Amino acid sequence: MVGNTEMQKITFTVSGPFAIAGPGGEDLTPLSSQKAQALAALLITAPHFTRSRVWLREKLWSDRAPAQQSASLRQALAVMRRALGPAEALVRADRKNISLNPGAIALNEGSGLFLEGMEIRDFEFDAWLRIERGRRGRSEGLLAAIEDTSPGPAMAPRMLVFEKPEPGNPVEALVTDLFVDALARSLSEQFSVSISTPGNTQRSTPSRADKNQLIFSAYSTIQGGATALRVTLDSGTQRRRLWASNRVARGHEGLIALENDEIQCLVNQAIEGYADALLSGPNAQRNSLDAPILGRLAVRRIFTMRAEEFDAADDLLDRAFFLDPRGIYLAWKVFLRVIRMVERHGADPKTTVDEATELAARAMEFEPLNSMVLAAASNAAMLLRGDGAVAVELAQRAVRANQNNPFAWDCLSTAALHAGKVEEAHVFAVKSQRLAGDTPFKHWYDMGRALTATATGRISEAVHLAGAASAVPNFIPPLRYLVALHASSGQNKEAQSAIERLRKLEEGFKPEQMLEDNAYPVAGLRRSEILQKGMFSDYD
Repeated sequence: MVGNTEMQKITFTVSGPFAIAGPGGEDLTPLSSQKAQALAALLITAPHFTRSRVWLREKLWSDRAPAQQSASLRQALAVMRRALGPAEALVRADRKNISLNPGAIALNEGSGLFLEGMEIRDFEFDAWLRIERGRRGRSEGLLAAIEDTSPGPAMAPRMLVFEKPEPGNPVEALVTDLFVDALARSLSEQFSVSISTPGNTQRSTPSRADKNQLIFSAYSTIQGGATALRVTLDSGTQRRRLWASNRVARGHEGLIALENDEIQCLVNQAIEGYADALLSGPNAQRNSLDAPILGRLAVRRIFTMRAEEFDAADDLLDRAFFLDPRGIYLAWKVFLRVIRMVERHGADPKTTVDEATELAARAMEFEPLNSMVLAAASNAAMLLRGDGAVAVELAQRAVRANQNNPFAWDCLSTAALHAGKVEEAHVFAVKSQRLAGDTPFKHWYDMGRALTATATGRISEAVHLAGAASAVPNFIPPLRYLVALHASSGQNKEAQSAIERLRKLEEGFKPEQMLEDNAYPVAGLRRSEILQKGMFSDYD
């Protein structure tokens, strides 16, 4: 039996060769399996000594199918427990997570190379190990990699060319120029790119060395009281069309069209067209030394809204920052912590707030004019610290920095909503949702607008938007709102359906929680006064 005194603890050594020692110094290392050793190492170095099964599987068996990953993890866990012998009780496992009992372990970090000699031959584990060694080689702590701003491997910005047609109508030419400026700004905020704009009459002819170069082309037309913009994205060598879209600002001729929601939405569509081109490009899935790809993979994982993806996303952002120290990667880490805290995904409140606050401060030191960074800092100030004045100021700065950024408008809406300015918050939420359009993050902005629609009494609009947001299977907030909105309208069948869907994601959910548990994350419903005592008495 593992006791709780210091002498009875099991000691894990991670500097130099990995080792596990019992209270009397006996060797408990699972010497027969490197994967079992790696599993133990991943657990002892995890926040709160806990990792999700999904994260562990993808770190140790990334080249296998999910069923094979699960079987291999069970086998490695069994080997680890056998090696621990009587101390096996320190390992805790359920369907989602594996952890170590903090009261039964001691960590010996000492000196020497981190996990010296550990060779797993898995791409994901090797990448994690390289980042950890680099981080620990400089200093310790959560922001160790951040304190040293020099990148690891050389990270050159990716070349991105913008082509424009020959000048004709001078107003059309100016609209195109300003649109290109807006798109370039948004791309530069989220990706490391070097932007080139050849002469208007010159068509780009990439050299063999620029085979991975991507080319944006933009065209505008003003006619019949409307302004149309078309944007295309081609590969550099073969001029293969990767993405194209167009939007029309009806009733807006010339420069004023650049403030039209349709045209601003085109900016965000183009960003995701570029992101898709990166993620589907040559060797994208295996390129561990490409910060923009790692960062975008992390963002896409975050917006699956699956809690088991969050550890992997956090790790990808660490890797991206190590390769290219930019505030945008820290900003997404802030956003991830806000989600974990608000949605109660096992996050320790004080630790989460402290981490997010420090990450936000460091992100703003790196990129104080980046609208994504300012917006993430605003969200942290409002939702984690309750600092409304700071949240409003940072969100306003974010919008001024880039009026095409839906995340900035969303954070401004959140700040206004918490300040009680519900109509103003709804205007901002509508703007945010329209700018986001049909990007992979549509559900997030649909739900933001559903919140303000609820707060302003636009119930049918709220139901429609929450229903649209619930199309993402693991997104819990819209289901909570659908339960309450349908129940308040007497739509018993629809409310019961939402309850059953929610119970599949929140084991043991009872509608009464929204009324009785003040910590349950439905603050917007409480402010709207939709929740009434006894409204759920007819539901199972």
